[in-house]
Amino acid sequence: MRIIAHRGGAGLGCENTLSCIEAGLATGRTDMVEVDVHLTRDAQVVVCHDPEVSRTTDGKGRIEDLTLAQIRSFHIKDRQGRITPEIIPTLLEVLKAIGDRAELLLEIKRTDDRDDGLERKCLDIIRESGAYGRVTVQSFNDIVLERFHQMDPAVRLEKLLFFRPFNWKKVRRQSHIASYNIFFRGLVTRRFVHKMHLLGREVKVWTLKGPSQIPADNIDGIITDRPDIF
Repeated sequence: MRIIAHRGGAGLGCENTLSCIEAGLATGRTDMVEVDVHLTRDAQVVVCHDPEVSRTTDGKGRIEDLTLAQIRSFHIKDRQGRITPEIIPTLLEVLKAIGDRAELLLEIKRTDDRDDGLERKCLDIIRESGAYGRVTVQSFNDIVLERFHQMDPAVRLEKLLFFRPFNWKKVRRQSHIASYNIFFRGLVTRRFVHKMHLLGREVKVWTLKGPSQIPADNIDGIITDRPDIF
């Protein structure tokens, strides 16, 4: 069972920051680091959960409307709202920081089907950074996953799911998806995971706060803010 540090290990520091990722890796339990990415106005890929910066930094604005230089002028806020010296990192910086110590689970957030170049840019960065083969792409959006599969069928793809009903026919059709990463309450049971395994798919669950929330003993991965306690 693999342990994935959600947003770098958000229970150990300021989410999606280099120091948080370092804390997650320092536990010695993190197999994968999960981060979220967005594209800036000048086509740079930055690591941030939200499409805008006001919750996590002292700045304001949507990432797609800001340049990288503008985003770099903002500083990360901690949970108490205090300003820290940290800034939003780029995807390239995150990949370099992780190196070969863990794999990366890269979430691409997209609420529409437009092609703004984010997927292509991510693939280029993965290749150029030397991280090819150590990065898995996940998304709620089927178009994102299909687009990645068309660009490079060798990239491992995982599908995020939250709501019922669950469509088994769709699972059989989506042969390019290696794992279904599902909210841990309600849907995931030992029988459900077994059926997925029979179809050649894995099951990971998110976002667990502690071992008592593990829904089945045959799941393939746990996505958590606290990799240190699993």
